[in-house]
Amino acid sequence: MSVRAPVGELNIADRDFGIGRGLCAIAGTKADTSFLWHALHRSVESLAQRAQGSTFSAVNKDVLCTLPLPLPPLPEQRRIASILDSVDRTIEQTKAVIEQTKVVKKGLTQQLLTRGLPGRHKRFKKTPIGMIPEGWEVSELGAHEDLITSGSRGWAKHVSQDGALFFGITQLSREGVFPLMEGIRRVDPPLDAEGKRTQVRPGDILISITADLGITAVVPDEI
Repeated sequence: MSVRAPVGELNIADRDFGIGRGLCAIAGTKADTSFLWHALHRSVESLAQRAQGSTFSAVNKDVLCTLPLPLPPLPEQRRIASILDSVDRTIEQTKAVIEQTKVVKKGLTQQLLTRGLPGRHKRFKKTPIGMIPEGWEVSELGAHEDLITSGSRGWAKHVSQDGALFFGITQLSREGVFPLMEGIRRVDPPLDAEGKRTQVRPGDILISITADLGITAVVPDEI
């Protein structure tokens, strides 16, 4: 388990290892290893809240040793762990299917956005973005969109308990989930051009333009 930022990341050793600073080793003597794995996963959030350190979060042995965990009889531990292991396997299989579907979609997107509908086009032309159907055009994004704007800094002074949702790059994910609500803030936006310029509405497209570039999301109707 990692005991320095990020606190609570877990793995099970599959061979003999030595460990360096920032990690601790936990060997179950009264608990089934698989059960202990799931119980620790459940406790990671509370462990992170107990982390100390001004530069980065960390926990020490005393914090770990006093971490409360449920401890049913060993046979029940194994049964519980078996059920949760089965769920984990299903999740991993689902992830594999999702990843393969993403690969298929990527190829399909490339085909549809450069060749058009299958059998629809016979003649193609060379353009700055590659070969496209002869009847298509290439145009710059700004020629067709009413508003392309970037976010702004310095909004910390507008933070509010019950204002408007404030989206940052941490609310976007390549997994397709939006918004990621962890760490989300609310603000009372200023009643000026900056406040109006950075307002988004359902159906607007967001895209990251710093750090992990190119993550996109559509603002959902319920926001």
